[in-house]
Amino acid sequence: MRRWSRVLLLPLFGLLGASCGSQDEVARIVSPSGDTEAVVVEINGGATTAFGHNVYVVARGRSTLWGAKVAQFYEASRSKRAAGVNPRWVTPDLLRIEYLDANRDELLPGQPFTVGGRSVRVTLARGVNDPVACAGGMLYALQMSNLNGPECRITGR
Repeated sequence: MRRWSRVLLLPLFGLLGASCGSQDEVARIVSPSGDTEAVVVEINGGATTAFGHNVYVVARGRSTLWGAKVAQFYEASRSKRAAGVNPRWVTPDLLRIEYLDANRDELLPGQPFTVGGRSVRVTLARGVNDPVACAGGMLYALQMSNLNGPECRITGR
């Protein structure tokens, strides 16, 4: 193989490898003030990995690209059968991220997070069971709630 063709093919293979898995927005919870939202993005690396979840605070209706990433989780659960986390607005300026357990959880530095002119504090609440969370990942739960109705849902308090 000629040297120039290897130089061109290596970035292509890197792009193909990076496309394995998915990142899906699975929850968007509006704050009581209505001007900010908590957004959960589920990362699915494939069959041999657990789910990851990133939580962002954004101005209402905005992309996570324009918000603040406030927390990240690996192998988090909402119940014994359901993966993920539940963001819950306690006040317009306080977001609590609830989950039963996680292999890794991290509240990112930068408190309070300022988004759209509002300062938001974030706390993690481990040990909170969500008995109505559907089994499986949050994307699957979202798809099932669209089919089966409210008995299988993402808790957006």
